[in-house]
Amino acid sequence: MTTDLGYDPDELCAEFLAPWNDHDVEAAVAAFTDDAFWEFTVGSDPWGTAHTGRAAVRAAIEDVFTAIPDIHYELVRYHAGSTHLTMEVLVTGTKQDGTKLKYQACDILRLDGNRVAGKRSYRKVVS
Repeated sequence: MTTDLGYDPDELCAEFLAPWNDHDVEAAVAAFTDDAFWEFTVGSDPWGTAHTGRAAVRAAIEDVFTAIPDIHYELVRYHAGSTHLTMEVLVTGTKQDGTKLKYQACDILRLDGNRVAGKRSYRKVVS
């Protein structure tokens, strides 16, 4: 159901997270515009590491799936606007070295219609 936002936020959250949980790189990349960016949580710049353009976003997604082969994202809540969608998620998985992960993260998605033009990722640091 389309809302006055121009999209159904429940549906968009589910459609966005499904390929990530299925570890389907091509379907995950398909949610992004050709010129999209992803600001990943880790990096040497204040915004982390910026991956710009479809090829760079694809490579970053592949890296996540390689580093954490069983990664899973569970939607906790979202906040929707006409040009953005903020998703709070619980991330679980196991790194290649056997380290178990469980932390909350937040993605601020900049939308272009029902596709993602930008993804800014933030996460809690569990110590």
